[in-house]
Amino acid sequence: MSLFAALVGPNGESPQVCECHVNYWILPGLFSDPFFLDVGLHIRNSTERSLRGLSVALPCGSYGKGLEDLSALLKDGDTLALIFGQEVSLQNSSIDWGRGAVEVMSVSVPDSKLNAQWSTDSFSVWDLQLSRDLAPKASAYLRVRIAVVGNGRTWTWKRALGAKVGARLDFRVADTREAVGLPDRSAFAERVLQIESLFVFVMVPGWLEPVLVSPDPKYVRILESSAWERYLDRGRFGRSPQHIIFYWKASTVTTQKGFQGFLDLRSSVPVDRLANHLRLAATVLLMLWTVSLAGPGGPLAPIVDWIGISFDKLLGLITLGGAIGWVARLPKIWGRIAPKLTKAEAFLLKVKF
Repeated sequence: MSLFAALVGPNGESPQVCECHVNYWILPGLFSDPFFLDVGLHIRNSTERSLRGLSVALPCGSYGKGLEDLSALLKDGDTLALIFGQEVSLQNSSIDWGRGAVEVMSVSVPDSKLNAQWSTDSFSVWDLQLSRDLAPKASAYLRVRIAVVGNGRTWTWKRALGAKVGARLDFRVADTREAVGLPDRSAFAERVLQIESLFVFVMVPGWLEPVLVSPDPKYVRILESSAWERYLDRGRFGRSPQHIIFYWKASTVTTQKGFQGFLDLRSSVPVDRLANHLRLAATVLLMLWTVSLAGPGGPLAPIVDWIGISFDKLLGLITLGGAIGWVARLPKIWGRIAPKLTKAEAFLLKVKF
């Protein structure tokens, strides 16, 4: 399920979500690529009573100890400049990035819970509890990191012979059509909060290049990996290689006007061509191995004799099968050659002999 949303809290808390910052990280790992989702929320308590929390729906699986509070990182001016993309005024426990002074508030990790009613292997809902009450009419900024354990359709690798040759991202915000499989979908949809300003950042490995991006991003650029080392905790994640940032911005995101971000990526290294060569080599080796086993004196010779087919006919059938396979590929091969022949013909017509 590819749905992200800010939700009314478990106790009916309904803050105003002024801004939502989502960072979707695909980081290098030793045996697998760890995924992390950072969520920053600028909220305002527009009610007449104190507010203690809210909930967030995430387009990925999570686990009970997969939540981390990032408020400590918001005490560094350089890190704040990276997160907000501009200089940020820092004074005591408040920050100002052009919206007025907003208090940085931590999330109580022990008191925050993974909502078992809504959560699945590829979708999770966290009931976030603030470290203390947010007074009426007050504002706060909170930021958390969630370790992803199942991406579902949000991120899928494209593979050839087991090798990663590309990926697809499908990231949706407040699009409750994605909630079809949830119990009591209508009750869930009623809990979705409006997001006044949405900022989505997707960081993908530098060896992936875009084939299709929808909608048009606000910008695409290379991540300043060294500058983000402290924020990413380099000692735990390892030194980050080159990453590419895709950044989208949307306003007034609601269930009637959701956000849908899509990426189709392919490897900048021709792994698919290498995979084709490896498949061909494996097929040839398998044919040779089969012929050697079925030949005179081979371990499969008695079976061939029992079937009643001579070795010469068996070899002919294998050769015929290979020939049919290549004939079936001729339209595809011609489709690649024809444009080049057309260009060559056009060039020759311009040459005077």
